[in-house]
Amino acid sequence: MLFDELQWMAGMRTPLVSLFKSCWDSSLSKLRNLRVILCGSVSSFMVKRVLRSRALYGRVSREIDLKPLSLSEAFDFFRGTRDRREVLEIAMCLGCIPQYLKELNPKLSLVQNLNEYAFNPHGFFFGEQKRIFISHFGRNPAYERVLELLASGSKAAEALAKHCGVRTGGTFTIVLQDLELAGLIERFSPIDRARTSRDVRYRILDEYLHFHASFIGKHQQEILSGRFTARDAFRGNDYERWQGYAFERLCRRHAALIADALRFSGIQYKAGSWFVARSRQRDTARSRRRGAAVRTSLAEDRGAQIDLLFERGDRMLTVCEAKHAERLDADRLLTGLEASCRVLAERYPGYGIQTVLILGKDAPVPAKVQKRFDAVLRASEVFFR
Repeated sequence: MLFDELQWMAGMRTPLVSLFKSCWDSSLSKLRNLRVILCGSVSSFMVKRVLRSRALYGRVSREIDLKPLSLSEAFDFFRGTRDRREVLEIAMCLGCIPQYLKELNPKLSLVQNLNEYAFNPHGFFFGEQKRIFISHFGRNPAYERVLELLASGSKAAEALAKHCGVRTGGTFTIVLQDLELAGLIERFSPIDRARTSRDVRYRILDEYLHFHASFIGKHQQEILSGRFTARDAFRGNDYERWQGYAFERLCRRHAALIADALRFSGIQYKAGSWFVARSRQRDTARSRRRGAAVRTSLAEDRGAQIDLLFERGDRMLTVCEAKHAERLDADRLLTGLEASCRVLAERYPGYGIQTVLILGKDAPVPAKVQKRFDAVLRASEVFFR
């Protein structure tokens, strides 16, 4: 028995859940060949109203969290009509959601498809963002404003609340929880801290919504007037910034394949982001006025962020630099790497450090870059296993 979400879940308030429980206990559970499947794409609703419902406690026999396709599965989906490079870029723009892949015209390139269906007022991807938010959250603008700010990078809850013009806690905490339960954003702490740590940031997890916030929503009026195309989107600082975040997210999604390629998947490890906030000058000055001995670490003085770090059980740290560019800026890349390694050496005494460069495009690797990194991986070789 299948209850479609549009016909059943939309009206399934707490009293109806209780009514279903009563019906199940008194009669439906006695029918041997009956299975009731509750399916819904509104994850926050399914978790709060069904899985965490007191009425249905102990009555859920199986929970299926349907994930997007992997890159290998997406490549197979296209049956050889698109190469790995293009599948990688599709995943960065739209994610590997089967329906999104089906919406693409197989006779057109990705850029052509985006012109037809994203940068066109009548295109599927132009209006999909509104459909997502209305189906999940109604018309509360706070949800969209959170995604709007996160398009520029990870943020703390305080910055997100300020952008929305509200205070942290209370109702705004529910907004963040709903977005997280829906799989649209991710709450994260440094991998050496517990999830309950106060050092918490948020970032966009949904690829399509990140692309929409970065280009479509930002240039909506220009698209409506026909003055903005994919050619305009794929150039300049906005594109480079989005491209960097999108590829880093793709690497985090495929951390297990990176560990396998580097041959330490058989060792216990934690993978994720690591960061330390920059010290606040006013706090240091206040401590000096009080006569306290002020000592801050190198990390706290300068701040630091590593988007993918493996903390391994063999007392090794694997630092990953992810780059999706036609050309590498060797000096900038190596300067950032050295700063990250100095911070980690301070925070993880007694650990060895392995450095890895992950390339999204077949960019040439300068000799001094090749010499400084312990391994260079190419996404087209690692992520399609």
